[in-house]
Order: sequence, then structure tokens, then C-alpha cells
Amino acid sequence: MITLADRTHVSVLLGHAQQLLVADTVWTAHAPRVRPHEVDTLRMTVGHMTVAMGALRGEGPFLTRVAGELTEDDFRRALDQSGLHDDVKAAASAVARRSGGWVPAAETRMPHLDEVMANERAGVEHELQALRANQPSDGDMTKLGKCILGWVMVVGGAITEAWPVFAAGCLLIANNC
Repeated sequence: MITLADRTHVSVLLGHAQQLLVADTVWTAHAPRVRPHEVDTLRMTVGHMTVAMGALRGEGPFLTRVAGELTEDDFRRALDQSGLHDDVKAAASAVARRSGGWVPAAETRMPHLDEVMANERAGVEHELQALRANQPSDGDMTKLGKCILGWVMVVGGAITEAWPVFAAGCLLIANNC
């Protein structure tokens, strides 16, 4: 049974997930064209990203457990409440169906959260070093990183009934998984 304590913990994790998503948006928009004198400013964005990634690391087992306590009906209800266009709902649902449904899809992805966040963090820090050395950077999280972040937001949004967060997670899943 998902407890109030679980929902509260999930809400904190969703805050970190959203912080990561917003910081990655800034990083992606500015890293490819950053001027040398702006690299230290962009470093602050990377700092926000690495803090959020660090906060999500270690949460894979917890998110796997709570995802397993959801039902397919919970996900269908979240889809109905999400306000998403039918095409996005269909695309995200197709990703879930490839794994046997929303619950199995979430349960198979959440155990990889720690590893993916560690790899994303190393990648962002490596790209920042490249920028400091005047080398180009595309400044973007990997598709796998965005995919797993989408699953965190979908599971968390379904648990907390935060429909806009669920919707953002579906968009990430539809475009990156």
C-alpha cells in the first residue's frame, strides 16, 4: 500500500526531477553557443543538474516498489486527467505496451535510475570541461536519461495525482523511449 509518507517522499523526488528537466532545458539551449566568458555562468546550471541527479540516485529501489503498487487503472486514470493530446497518449501508451503495460514498464526501468543518473552526471560534467577548453558541446542529456526521467515523472505523477507532472513525463517517454 502506498502510504502518505511514500507520497510525500515521491513529491520531493518530483521536485528534483522537475529541477533537472528545467536545468537541462537551459543547458541544452545555451551550451552549444556559449561564449567563453559565460561558461562559469553555465556551470551554475550544471550544478543544479548534478544536485538533482544526485538526489535521484539511490531512489531506484523505492520507485520500483511504489510503481509496483500502482495498477494499470491508475495509469489510465492519470492519462485521462493529463490533458495530453491523444497522439501523445497513444505514443506513451505504445512504449508501455512494449513492456507489457504501464506497471511492468515502470518496474523494469526504475532499477536503472541510479546507473543512468550517474552516467548523465558524468556526461554533463565532461561536456562542461569541454566548454572550458573551448571545445563544442551539444549540451543535452541522452535519450536514455530523458526516458528514465520521464518514467520517474509518470510514476510520481500517478502516485501524487500531479497530472501536469504525469503529462510532462508522458511527453518525455513518447519522445525518448
